[in-house]
Amino acid sequence: SVDASDALGGSGLDESSVIFVLDGDESISGYSLSGGKISYVPSEALSEGEHSFRVTVKDFAGNQRVFNSGRFVVDVTAPTIARTVPLAGEEISNASVVVMAILEGGDIEAASIQLVSAGEVEAAVAGEFAFDALSWRAQFEPGSPLADGAYKALISAVDVAGNKSESSFSFTIDTGVQDISPPTIVPRYPVDGQEVSTKTFLAIRFEASDSDGGVDFESMLVTINGVDYKYGDIFSGKSGALNRDTGEVTIFAQLNRAQLELGALEDPLNLGALEDPLNLGALERPSSLLVGLNTVDVLISDNFGNFSDFSYSFDVSLTIPSMANFGFFSSGQDLVAPPSLEEWLAAADSFYDDLNDDGEVDQADYELAFPLAGPVPSLEEWLAAADSFYDDLNYDGEVNQSDYDLVFPADSNGQQLNRQTALGMSPLVSV
Repeated sequence: SVDASDALGGSGLDESSVIFVLDGDESISGYSLSGGKISYVPSEALSEGEHSFRVTVKDFAGNQRVFNSGRFVVDVTAPTIARTVPLAGEEISNASVVVMAILEGGDIEAASIQLVSAGEVEAAVAGEFAFDALSWRAQFEPGSPLADGAYKALISAVDVAGNKSESSFSFTIDTGVQDISPPTIVPRYPVDGQEVSTKTFLAIRFEASDSDGGVDFESMLVTINGVDYKYGDIFSGKSGALNRDTGEVTIFAQLNRAQLELGALEDPLNLGALEDPLNLGALERPSSLLVGLNTVDVLISDNFGNFSDFSYSFDVSLTIPSMANFGFFSSGQDLVAPPSLEEWLAAADSFYDDLNDDGEVDQADYELAFPLAGPVPSLEEWLAAADSFYDDLNYDGEVNQSDYDLVFPADSNGQQLNRQTALGMSPLVSV
């Protein structure tokens, strides 16, 4: 609905001139006009997705005014509760387990987890709840170790449109049982069988969790297209990032970005003595993914020696999608608008987000992390600053006009777009 009125002393609103257009260029009837308020209630529910409407009205002197609503979204899909820790029906020996739910939806506003003992009389378990709206993770940490017995977790999630999901699952605590369950590995991006673009794909992301013995990340071996990467290969330099709280592992698509820069061969994270402390062996490994089919195999154990071996595959193409996906969102999740400079600086990591390696995290790094709104340089300007390795986007051994056209594609009107992306952006991860 919109309110329409003429200026004081004007000729007055010509109600017969009203044109109401919904989703297109054809006017519709059935709107109402009362007291200057023009409103329309569709006879059938609008389909889920983007819509728009436009209202045109004149005064008796023929002066016209057009109101364009812009895009609005109809959302009737509730958030998805994608995964839980512990798993439903799992029997574990860890009395200090943290109950976690991985949610998906892209616009989740609030969530909750309640834990109750599932005996003859259900009793609420006291503890602390936390919800991270950026990663859509909800977790509940009991205030004290749980006694042996059955428990039920009640999960609720609500998106900004008011759609609500509710679910529950049960698990059992038995401190006398031996842990024989290996960690659970879940790809977050890309997922198995997904096709991604070399122009917008920056990171492989997966999660490893174990509600009983905990994950021994130092035992992790990731094999990408037949090449092995150990813990030290990934997390020395800026080739990857680990969030131990959530179990999220991020491996940047340029697998040895830091190692290939000889000045970055030290161990800035102090991960301890490695068999190859300078990681020189990594210099002979592939430094990027293959165009075509790529296979990832993750081998990891919990702290009791139970191993998981999980494999999945995805395709990499040279196709440029309509919007960049930085690999920090699951397939099907909406991307969110970039944060302001102030918001980003407040959450930025002093190591991972120093994208120009000048020892400071500032506006220059922000412009590297979120370049989509930036101006498009000329071909000559871009070639002068281009990197002979990282900017060879079509892998033909040369950095030239073809690579420039991939970085700055033209839209349907011939206007060039700045889609150049920076490696290493990761404000939400920590080791």
